[in-house]
Amino acid sequence: MLRKFIFQALAVILCFTLAMPSFGQAAQTATQATTTLVPPVRPFRLPPRIGVFGEAQISLQQALSMALANNNDIDASKIDKEEAVYTLTGARGAFDPVIGANSQWQKQVVPIASSLGGSATGAVLTKIWQTDPTLSGSLPWFGGSYKTDFSSQRTYSNNTFATLNPQFPSSLNVQFTQPLLRGFRYDPNRRALDLAKKNRSLSDEQFRQRVMLVVQQTEQAYWELVYSYNNLQVQLEAVEIARQQDESNRRQEQQGLLAPIDVVAAQ
Repeated sequence: MLRKFIFQALAVILCFTLAMPSFGQAAQTATQATTTLVPPVRPFRLPPRIGVFGEAQISLQQALSMALANNNDIDASKIDKEEAVYTLTGARGAFDPVIGANSQWQKQVVPIASSLGGSATGAVLTKIWQTDPTLSGSLPWFGGSYKTDFSSQRTYSNNTFATLNPQFPSSLNVQFTQPLLRGFRYDPNRRALDLAKKNRSLSDEQFRQRVMLVVQQTEQAYWELVYSYNNLQVQLEAVEIARQQDESNRRQEQQGLLAPIDVVAAQ
């Protein structure tokens, strides 16, 4: 009985030993079939951007300079600021003194019928040269205004009864006007000057606001671009690390250290 049991055990061991190579070959074949179904990961290449033929690195200060130099809104604000300055200068010009002059020459021939008229030739000749310089203006206080003129004249006549020939009559006139009620505290000239000052201050603040807005938008766009570029570099590095991990998993799978499912999960 014992001998029969021993012979049966030896037969089972022999059959199992002969069947082991076939099982190993089948498992290897299944593993190869599984690995060949998953292709390796190809290296990632960032495609070129359409219409971009080169790259340039610029600093934040360069970006701000380019934005301020090529912004149409800032140019329009500059024009408005210059216009406000010219308006203020024109309003102040209302108080500038005005210098003028009037000059004339006159020749007059008066016929007479008697020598008692002053001429034996039947006519009296009179020549007049006159110059009248003036200075006028408005005061920036209390609405006052002034005007000064100096009249200078030279008169020549062939009248025989003229004891002084030529004559030089001259006169100096000074005029000052001061309102007591209307225009004393506030007048149109001072109103225009105050409005011009306010408009200039407003245009200056609008110009500063426009510059600050452009600077803010430029800085925001610049740092968003920096973030996007660095984020892209991080993603590219992550893809490269994942590809290296896939290659490592494939080598470990070929050596029998990892299962094929790990390669698929890594991909």
